[in-house]
Amino acid sequence: MLSVPSRGFARSALDLTALCDWIESSVLFDQETLSVPLLVDVLREEQLCEDQESAYVIVNDAWAECARRRSWIDSAWPFDLTQDTINLAREWQEAADYTFCLLLSLTIRYRHWAKTCITDYGEQGELFELMTMESLIKQFSDWRFLQTGWSRSRTQSLRDVVQAVASFLGEQEVANIYRWTKTTAKDAGLDIVCQRPFRDGRVSVPVYLIQCASGSDFEQKLKMPDLATWKKIVDFVVEPRKGFATPYAFADDDFVRYASRVEGMLLERYRILAAGCNSPNWLSDALHNRLVAWSQTRISLLPRRAD
Repeated sequence: MLSVPSRGFARSALDLTALCDWIESSVLFDQETLSVPLLVDVLREEQLCEDQESAYVIVNDAWAECARRRSWIDSAWPFDLTQDTINLAREWQEAADYTFCLLLSLTIRYRHWAKTCITDYGEQGELFELMTMESLIKQFSDWRFLQTGWSRSRTQSLRDVVQAVASFLGEQEVANIYRWTKTTAKDAGLDIVCQRPFRDGRVSVPVYLIQCASGSDFEQKLKMPDLATWKKIVDFVVEPRKGFATPYAFADDDFVRYASRVEGMLLERYRILAAGCNSPNWLSDALHNRLVAWSQTRISLLPRRAD
């Protein structure tokens, strides 16, 4: 079983999302079967609950939340849930998409672990962007997509990005883009462009400009991409909408609050992983293999609870 995280597990405010992520991680990465009574005992040992009755209430709430997660992605959820146990349905290597999102979420809970083993944020961001792109392609088959985010393997200039976006959407590029952006800007906060075209190929169609944020600082990026800037560097006939993708899971209140700040479409963990509802092996082989390789060492270094 993984160690109880220091963040989100205060006795005065035990975060339900953090608790569910911890339960799932312990099962997925240590191949354990966890039961309601066992978890109640752990919460009491860690002095996170005043008494056994309150511990049962919290664990039962976590069971209900896990059941809700399962309902959102069906067979893509890699666990089996009974009335009082949760156990592994698929090895983590077979659920590389779920594994990747869960590990990214744990960076908030285990700060020391994150600093030790997650040092290349560029690779992390590129992998999450690719996964989001493949998910959207899988779920919206009649849409078109353009990947624009900067990475070490895709080092285009902002001018190249703007030209690509304008050409992809059939819009007009504004000549002096650096009047509105810094000369050091790489992608101006834009990672994926989504368009639902009509057969006539003309403008005035649904368009989303999406930011992918995989790090623990995702809240600082909720306003990206900045539509005010993009409307100055591309002459849109009709204003596009915004989208924001993140691997984190949110309680309903947090989801609404973040969606309001995005002012557009919020793609959190389960909306992205819904691509696997009808096909658990939805990732391309190349991306699947990269996610497994990225996850392997990081899983082995996760802090474990002493028996």
